[in-house]
Amino acid sequence: MPAATAYDLDALEIERVTVEFLAKHPDPIGQFVSVVAGPEHPLAAVARAVERQIFEEAFGNDADTMAAEYGPYENRSLFFVVLDRRRGMPAGAGRIIEGHGAEVKTIHDAPAYI
Repeated sequence: MPAATAYDLDALEIERVTVEFLAKHPDPIGQFVSVVAGPEHPLAAVARAVERQIFEEAFGNDADTMAAEYGPYENRSLFFVVLDRRRGMPAGAGRIIEGHGAEVKTIHDAPAYI
C-alpha cells in the first residue's frame, strides 16, 4: 500500500489539499472540475476520505475497515475526484480498480453474495 493511504483525513486537511490543488490549476470556467489521481497523489487521500464518509454512513465502515477492504487494491486504484471551485471542497469521488478476474474487488467479493 502507498504510504499516503489515509481514510480519515479531517475536514481541514481535505480543504487544505483541495485548495492547494485548485491554486496550482486555476481555470475560471465552471464551478466543478474533475481530476483523475493515482494512488499516491494527495487528492487520492481526499477521495479515500470522501469514500470512507459515504461507506461509513451506508455500511458502517470506519477508516480501519476501509483500509482492510481496499488496501490490497490500492496500487491498482485510480481515483476520480470532483472538486467544487467555489467551496474549495470535494463534491464527490469514485474509485476504479485496474485488473481482471479476482484482482478486481467486485469479482473477489461477489461469491459471498451469490
